[in-house]
Amino acid sequence: MPSLPPWVVDGWFFSLHRSWEQEAGEKESIAFPTTSDTDVKSDTAITPAAAAAQRPNRKPKDAISSKIEEKRQYVARLAPEDPDLARELYYLANAYHDHYQRTQQLPDLDAAIRFNDAAVAGTFAGHNGLAARQGSLAHLHTTRFSHTGNLADLDAAFRYANLAVKSTASWNFGDMRTNLGVLAIAHRARYRRFGAVEDLRAALECKKQALAYTDEDHPNYADSQATLAVSYIEYYKRFGKIGDLETALDLAKSAVDNTDPKDCDLGMKHGNLAVAYTERFRRLGDMADLDLALVHDQAALDATPPGHPNLSHYQAAIAVSYTERYKRLGMLEDMESALKYDQAAVENTLEGHPNLASLHGNLAASYSERYSRLGSLNDLKTALHFFKSCVDKTLTDHVDLPGRHALLAECHLDLYSRLGELSDLDSALYHYKYASDRTPLGDTSYARRLSGLGVLYCSRYERLNSLDDLEAAFKYQKAGLEYCPADHPELISFHRGIAKSYRYLYIRHRRISDLEESLRFYKSVLDKTPPGHVNLATHHVNLSNAYKTRYNRLEDSKDLELALEHGNMAVDITPRNHPKLPSRHQTLSSLYYVQYKASEILEDLTLAIHYGKRAVRSTPAKHPLLAKYQSHLLNLYNTKYQLLGNKEDYEICAKLTGMIIKSASTSTVSSWRAVTSVASFAFDNNLPVALEAYSAAFNMLSELLWIGTNVSTRHYTLVKHDIQGITSRAIACALHFNDINSAVEYMEQGLSIVHQQSLQLKNENSNLWRDYPEIAAKLRDVSTQVQHIDSGDDMNEEKNPPNYIAATLERQKLIAEIRAYPGYSDFLQPASYKRLSYAAAEGPVILLNFTSSRSDAIIILKPEISPVHVPLPGVTPKLAQKTLDLMRQALRAVRILSRDASQEASRYGRPLKSKQPPKDEKFQEVLLWLWNLVVQPVFQALHKHDVQGGRVWWCTSGPFNYLPLHAAAPIGSLFIQSYTTSLHELIRARTKPEIKPTTCAVVGVSNVAGHPELLLPLVPQELQRVATVLGSATNQLLDSAASVSNVLEVMKNSSWLHLACHGKQDTEDPLKSHLMLNDGNLELAAILNNSKNLASAEFIFLSACETAMGDEKLANEAMHFTGSFIAAGFKSAVGTLWSMADSDGPRVAEMMYRKVCEQGNGPEVGLAAEGLHRAVESLRRQGVPAHRWIPFVHFGV
Repeated sequence: MPSLPPWVVDGWFFSLHRSWEQEAGEKESIAFPTTSDTDVKSDTAITPAAAAAQRPNRKPKDAISSKIEEKRQYVARLAPEDPDLARELYYLANAYHDHYQRTQQLPDLDAAIRFNDAAVAGTFAGHNGLAARQGSLAHLHTTRFSHTGNLADLDAAFRYANLAVKSTASWNFGDMRTNLGVLAIAHRARYRRFGAVEDLRAALECKKQALAYTDEDHPNYADSQATLAVSYIEYYKRFGKIGDLETALDLAKSAVDNTDPKDCDLGMKHGNLAVAYTERFRRLGDMADLDLALVHDQAALDATPPGHPNLSHYQAAIAVSYTERYKRLGMLEDMESALKYDQAAVENTLEGHPNLASLHGNLAASYSERYSRLGSLNDLKTALHFFKSCVDKTLTDHVDLPGRHALLAECHLDLYSRLGELSDLDSALYHYKYASDRTPLGDTSYARRLSGLGVLYCSRYERLNSLDDLEAAFKYQKAGLEYCPADHPELISFHRGIAKSYRYLYIRHRRISDLEESLRFYKSVLDKTPPGHVNLATHHVNLSNAYKTRYNRLEDSKDLELALEHGNMAVDITPRNHPKLPSRHQTLSSLYYVQYKASEILEDLTLAIHYGKRAVRSTPAKHPLLAKYQSHLLNLYNTKYQLLGNKEDYEICAKLTGMIIKSASTSTVSSWRAVTSVASFAFDNNLPVALEAYSAAFNMLSELLWIGTNVSTRHYTLVKHDIQGITSRAIACALHFNDINSAVEYMEQGLSIVHQQSLQLKNENSNLWRDYPEIAAKLRDVSTQVQHIDSGDDMNEEKNPPNYIAATLERQKLIAEIRAYPGYSDFLQPASYKRLSYAAAEGPVILLNFTSSRSDAIIILKPEISPVHVPLPGVTPKLAQKTLDLMRQALRAVRILSRDASQEASRYGRPLKSKQPPKDEKFQEVLLWLWNLVVQPVFQALHKHDVQGGRVWWCTSGPFNYLPLHAAAPIGSLFIQSYTTSLHELIRARTKPEIKPTTCAVVGVSNVAGHPELLLPLVPQELQRVATVLGSATNQLLDSAASVSNVLEVMKNSSWLHLACHGKQDTEDPLKSHLMLNDGNLELAAILNNSKNLASAEFIFLSACETAMGDEKLANEAMHFTGSFIAAGFKSAVGTLWSMADSDGPRVAEMMYRKVCEQGNGPEVGLAAEGLHRAVESLRRQGVPAHRWIPFVHFGV
């Protein structure tokens, strides 16, 4: 809502401003603009002739102009020593000031100041007119300060105002009253600029004294009351004390009552009284106050003739009152009246007028209000234009600038809600933080700004899923609530904001207490909202959704009944052409569908379809929620088709599939859910459009898993939106329609997504540097900024000032620009099958996919040969789950922790001591199942294509990530098996230049302080044996030397690294998985953060526990140390799936290293897999139990 415009009181400008926020329906303060920097003239006297010659270079046309010309000529004829010269100069100054008041042309004001300055200089001390002339000059400087913002004018105003008060005889009540008013206006002008409370208090005291110098029967008594009322209103606005507002109202009413109906200032006094009534309405909510405000607004307008300089002020004021009434009663005619008067106010104001910024803000607010009601995007864009103009016309140190930034933020938020562009949300947060940071504690806007900032963080949480944003939202909204008076009408908006945060906290953490708090606050909002309020329907919808959420949790039918009651009420009271009506129909449709699932009554499904259709039909074509509504309708018709088998319902479903893909043009969560829903329906019904839908979904992945959020947030998003499951379904769908190439592309896009994003940030495209070095440098710099958040840093700006969202958006902009260059259209785009097939340049790569309906292998034999599809019909969900359970039983049988045995985490992955010898029967069952149903069919397919042995790579997904495929083949197999987390990782590792000479380091921790049960006595021997094979130059860090900082430094400078220590997988937060070093834990996050320093990395041997064990919820993300070291830059790695025997480390390591060093030219990374293969086979031939040789795995080249 707009602010109130400035008023003229006692000849001085008075500016009173109203505030608004989205939730409370209150706009922020809007007032003075900035135009030019006009120099303030010195106090030096000028000659009469020179003064007369310094006039505006304009030809006078009206009566005042004629008067000015006459006065100027008269002054020019006076001799310098004429005793009347100073008086005539003063009169000439007044004439120019009168002209300025009509034209608002700065040259008129400049001339008035020059002549008044000359008049003061020509008036001797003690003259009875000196105080009046000093006061007049002070007033002129204040006026020019308001026009230009030049602080020299403000200084001059204070200088002359203080001189005027000092020069006024104590018995001269009239001049004392006037000059105290001049000083008060100067204090107020400085307060409006800088917001210092001392100036506000000084202005109030000056006006109190001015009133004290005025007898009650004096003609100016009403003027003094009106002036003092203004200060009390400003005092109320700053401190929120209702007593100040009541005092202001009493004074303003008395001023109107004591003014002659023919007085030319009566309109101004009516306007001031309207302001006071409006403020009390906003505080207490009594419609009688708003009615009186409109009466006095209209009286002010009626008393103002066309062309009057204050006309625009009164037009803007009545617009505010109409807006208030629209918000309360929802009548469109009030909104249109407000917009009409705001437009007229702007049209009647000249460019450069000190109040133009305020009027632009008011007009913007009216357009924004109409957008909220009618949904016209043009209105919203027009509002944005005028809000920007309002901010641009405001000086950087102006007291109203924070409020204007808050208004602009609200508009950007509306634009984000409509178009889904993250840049608008980022802009909204920037402008609102600017406003919040510059609002002092104790200001009445302070609580509102805190709550509003919480609303914006909540909006960003909705989009990006960052827990930091949700916690920030809750913190700010809770703080805002604490600073809001209990009787304040804005309390509704604060309750609404915190209710939403509690709801999201419940969804994130599933704490029923959060849900109950959300319901409590939503009920409070509805209880405090009067009938007929414009936001009443919104409050019913919010409460309906809260009851629905509790029903989904507790399944209490009363909650569903209440949800339907409030949902129906919201629809009933929403106007037919309201832009929120589609979403309310959608809410009601979803509620009836929930009721249908509980009741199985066809009428409920019919009602769900009825309201679902209305939601779709009334939603604009490019609205970001259209795809969501269409997807919901598709689900309803599909439910009906499954129930009744009507062909018409199926045909509607088929038609909707194409419509949804077309509508899902924005990369939002709702669009993702919509297209994946289409893909699932189409796949189930054998419709080829399923492939188009899955492709559309994968195109949205980069936005869904936005690289501007930290790794933990993206992992949460992966799980929340079941990207692993959808990827597997997409692969199965592509294979179903015999599109093997697309299946490979889908799998690559769904594997190690977060790791691949990290690699993109480090991409140094040599061709780009050659062809376009300038933009390549920009991309490198902005990617470096984003890496800080990508590596796990907190994204909350309070802790990390850099704006990661802005950096990420800038990076996206640069990438789009690069893709427009010739030959760069696929820059950083998902790789095509042709590019991915080069992963098989040195041996076949086998991709494994699992879904509830089928399991498959895809073999990429060579880049130039078509991929081979190998169905795995024996791998069913039931058998796969049985095998995984058997694997866990096998681990427990030999006293090894399984991945989900968190209750034994204090053992750090070590075998538990047992007097019973371990048994391997269950391991053998697992390996036999894998051989018969997975590995052997794949090897047979390889044999058919003349591949009898050599290197092969497994690229697994889903449950295959937890099964030891590499161990299933019998002893003597000719295949040397490795894993790769993705095809891109394998390609990248092979293209990374070889580093010579090789630098080697071995690190070991045999004794962890405070954990005697973790003793590894053979680690020193292991390090010695490895160092002996690698050579005397090998750097060794043992025990006390193996600190976190030392190990990170060694990683930075070593191409070959051997780590022998304990490792632990953190299933709650994979980034906290760690290697246990001498002085602390080396966490996965730190390794990823250090990856930019691993330019020399080639090979790492992780002789530690659980270094290749992944997180079951993030099966496709390779969230283990082995995969992370590969992602960090190592070409090749050896790790373990679970705890290994301390005695096996030295044996396996020495055998592997002897193989890689057999050529005599230093270690060869390409031989590491064969070296491990031989070492493990040696253990097998010696009869070592399966649980000791199975865990060793190789990743990479």
